[in-house]
Amino acid sequence: MNWMRRQRRIALILSAALASSSLAGCGFDDVQFNGAIFEAMGLNNNKSYEEPKLPPRAGIVLPPDTERLPAPGTEVAAPPPGEAWPVDPEQSKIAAAEELERRHQEFCREALWKAKVAGQTDAQITGPKGSCNPSILRNLTGKDITTR
Repeated sequence: MNWMRRQRRIALILSAALASSSLAGCGFDDVQFNGAIFEAMGLNNNKSYEEPKLPPRAGIVLPPDTERLPAPGTEVAAPPPGEAWPVDPEQSKIAAAEELERRHQEFCREALWKAKVAGQTDAQITGPKGSCNPSILRNLTGKDITTR
């Protein structure tokens, strides 16, 4: 019994070695994958890849008068108070959102207090940003369902 197991094991090892040695002669150089999906995955051995044609880059724009520039490392003076600076849209969105949140909190605090004093504990109050009524979701996440 033990002898048959040993023979089976040797036969299995020899067949695996024979299969691997016969497959070792096969190379992947002659295998070609054709199709867009293989090109997207990078499996296509097609060497016809072309570099994208980009327009030449523009040169560095120099200021009209280099004598008026401050020396490097010196402090730049603050702009005059009446000078118009561009408004950053990101900063204006953040400021508007903060103002809306402040107005919503102020309105809700006052409206909920008035409803509590009037004895209307289950009144649905809507402020500038949405519902003012407390909810479990708002307490857990800090946001209302309608807040994005």
